[in-house]
Amino acid sequence: MSWHDFLEKARCRATPFETVEILQAALRDGGYIANDGLSVSLFLALAKSRPLFLEGEAGVGKTEIAKMLSVLLGRDLIRLQCYEGLDIAQAAYEWNYAQQLVEIQMRRDAVAADRSSLYRKISDRTAASAGLAATP
Repeated sequence: MSWHDFLEKARCRATPFETVEILQAALRDGGYIANDGLSVSLFLALAKSRPLFLEGEAGVGKTEIAKMLSVLLGRDLIRLQCYEGLDIAQAAYEWNYAQQLVEIQMRRDAVAADRSSLYRKISDRTAASAGLAATP
């Protein structure tokens, strides 16, 4: 198999859309009208299995195109709400800070409950041992 054939097969696996026009038609059928520039960018990102960063004012359709692609590709949509001043560390690692805090607290509570149970068992055994030792 030639390198070109390999890349062509990889491209076909990465996207169900054979051409930009087929992608545009699928988007249009779903109710999203994409211009040629966006369609080409989407097609290339899908064909190369690369991420695509969409930037723009509120209401221009960034989230809608993501929703449409998630439906067309049968994938889950993970939405990241960005704002001015948000850096990559915050976006990548703190994107669901509230849920992370809940998870941390739940784990702390579980550890505390386990520790409390362990202390109770040790205390019971110590008391039982003391009681047995005091018995003639």
